[in-house]
Amino acid sequence: MKNTIKLNREETNRIYRDINSASYNLANNVKGSPTEPEARKAKYYEVQNTLRKAYLSYDRVSKTATLLKSAKSLEALKSTKTFPKSLEATPKASPKSKRI
Repeated sequence: MKNTIKLNREETNRIYRDINSASYNLANNVKGSPTEPEARKAKYYEVQNTLRKAYLSYDRVSKTATLLKSAKSLEALKSTKTFPKSLEATPKASPKSKRI
């Protein structure tokens, strides 16, 4: 098991706010970001979900999270000007034809 850090409620809230800020920056302010509002909104939620899965593991019972990665790299995403290759979506495989 990797080194994980159990966060209290305030720290969990802070990390979620940082993820939201980084998601906004990556969806709106980076080079090559979408121009249409609907596309920006879709990109924001896509990046947000990717970052949440990468950085946090949430416990619904205690309403706290466990930090999986260092939050320092999250701070860098809040001010970057290019979209990181590590977060780029992999192309989805084309659906196979259905058998009849």
